[in-house]
Amino acid sequence: MEEKFECKKCGKCCSRIGGESEDSEITKDFFGKLPIVQLIQNKNVMPIFDWEAKALKEEAEKQKINVDIRPLRAVLDMDSNTAIILSYYIDAEKCPMLENNMCRVYDKRPLVCRQFPLQRGHDVDQETVANCPAEKVPGFSDDTLSFYFGGSFDSAKERDLLVEKQGRIVVDLIRQNKIRPAMNYPYEFLVKRIENAEKIDMIDFLNKNNIEVK
Repeated sequence: MEEKFECKKCGKCCSRIGGESEDSEITKDFFGKLPIVQLIQNKNVMPIFDWEAKALKEEAEKQKINVDIRPLRAVLDMDSNTAIILSYYIDAEKCPMLENNMCRVYDKRPLVCRQFPLQRGHDVDQETVANCPAEKVPGFSDDTLSFYFGGSFDSAKERDLLVEKQGRIVVDLIRQNKIRPAMNYPYEFLVKRIENAEKIDMIDFLNKNNIEVK
C-alpha cells in the first residue's frame, strides 16, 4: 500500500482560510428545508462549531492573539427574538493562529483543521480533497483514505456526523415547540434580524433550557 499522508509544514493550508469565492453564488441554506441561515455569501470560510469557537477565543486571549470570530450559521427563534448560533468562522484570509508556518493552538485546533486536507468524510472524491502540496491521493475508498489520512479522515467523519446531529437537534426543537423558527422570509430580512437579535450558542441554549439531546 502507498505511504501515509505526511504534512510538510509549509503553512499553505492556513495561509488562506478566507476570501472571496470563485463561485458567483454560495448556497444560502446548506441544510435544505431546515431554517438554518448561512449568514455570509460569496465568501470562502472554514466553519467551526460553537464550542470550538469558545475554546479558540479563550486560547487566543491567553496568548494575546488578535482574532475576529463571527457567527456563520444560525436559527432565529421568533418567540424570543434570539439567534441560536450553530457555527462560527474566523474573519481573516490568513489564520491569525499561524506563526512561522506553525499553529499556535495546534492541540486545540477545531475539527475543520484536524481533517485537512479532506473537506468531508463521506462521498469522498477528488473534489473533496483540498489542494495540498503534500497530498498524492492513491484512491478514494474509505479503507484507502482511512489508512492514508489516518486521523484526518476520522476527524472528517466526526465533523460530518456532528453537522448532521445539529440539524436533527433543530428539527427536534421545532417539533417540541421549544423554538418557533423564522421561515419563508427574504434572506436579507433574516440576516438583518439575526444581526440585531440577542445571540446564544446552541450548547448554551440547550443547557439554559435543560434540554437533553441524544
